[in-house]
Amino acid sequence: MRLFSMVGLGHIAFDGTKLKANASVRQTRDRDGLEKEIERIKEQMGEMIQTSAKIDELEDQIYPDGDDSEVVEELRKKEYRLKKLHEAIEVLEREKLEKVNVTDPESRLMKDSRKVIQPGYNGQIAVDDKEQVIVAADVSQNATDHAEFKPLVDQVERNLGALPKEGSADAGYSSYDNLGYSEVKGLDVYIPDNFLEVLDEKEEGEKRYHKSNFRYDEMRDTYICPEGEELKRWAERKREGKSPLILYRGESCGECAVRERCTTGEARTVSRDGREPLLEAMREKLRGEEGKRIYKKRGYTVEPIFGQIKWDRRKPSMDLRGSVKVRGEFSLMCLVHNVKKIVKKVLEGTVSLPGKYSKLIEEAIPRYRQEQLALVGAEM
Repeated sequence: MRLFSMVGLGHIAFDGTKLKANASVRQTRDRDGLEKEIERIKEQMGEMIQTSAKIDELEDQIYPDGDDSEVVEELRKKEYRLKKLHEAIEVLEREKLEKVNVTDPESRLMKDSRKVIQPGYNGQIAVDDKEQVIVAADVSQNATDHAEFKPLVDQVERNLGALPKEGSADAGYSSYDNLGYSEVKGLDVYIPDNFLEVLDEKEEGEKRYHKSNFRYDEMRDTYICPEGEELKRWAERKREGKSPLILYRGESCGECAVRERCTTGEARTVSRDGREPLLEAMREKLRGEEGKRIYKKRGYTVEPIFGQIKWDRRKPSMDLRGSVKVRGEFSLMCLVHNVKKIVKKVLEGTVSLPGKYSKLIEEAIPRYRQEQLALVGAEM
């Protein structure tokens, strides 16, 4: 893509969308449901075999050349269903899931933009803001986006040989891990957290006693509440694979006139993660005018793409099943989007392709311009 000067590496926006699997939610079962259906099918097959044997015996006497192909075909269908049910149980056990879809066991129950829960996959893209070219794409089985940021950033770097000047993503990608990784990679990102969006919508009085209004004093290792009182280090909570969570507790809450507005307990407590300065710095950056301006780029860079590749091109759901095949199908959808971008620019004459395509382009450009004129005439 950089060959055609269509990628600027100025700003890249990240986003995800739910891809409806080629499977019905009615085919989703828990372990108990799977085992009951297996038993039911086995009973049905046993009854069919017994009934068929009796009928065959009678028909052999009347129609010596009779055909039992219908019964055989029905038994094959039930054997296939049993095979799919056993495969679903294997996935349930291996992935430690509560429920699994029999039609596509690798899909996962996900809530889409309409709040409908159905089997699906999580499609991820990174888009360069210069010409809305997709520079990275992947498919995940995770319903949330937190774990998808790092793989996308790495893929952008592999595909383009460099990272952009800045990047943006919505609150679904906000995590200490992702903010820390961006810092390590030298990527200037703009990612709001869910609390920031909620707080900015609230009236000043409503959010006065939110943790964000408790100021941390690094020198004294204490928090100062909105009323000017101290919360001192009180306890430490161990966490597996993470740094301890430090708890701070107010010492003057008993006499405080606004205690009931601040806490339902005897004293207000707040927690602090060792990586919290990353979140605080991000909030401050996004509240500034420059941060707001940069974050707005995300809206017109990545959000329209899913509308184009899913709805404009009549592709609201996937055709293939299984994560490998769905990933290939989604990659093809993204490729088509990029090819259309390139073709449009080439036919407009604003982008040049290598010399071996020059003859083809010379013939195509006049035809494209005639079609554009015809379209304009039809609209007038």
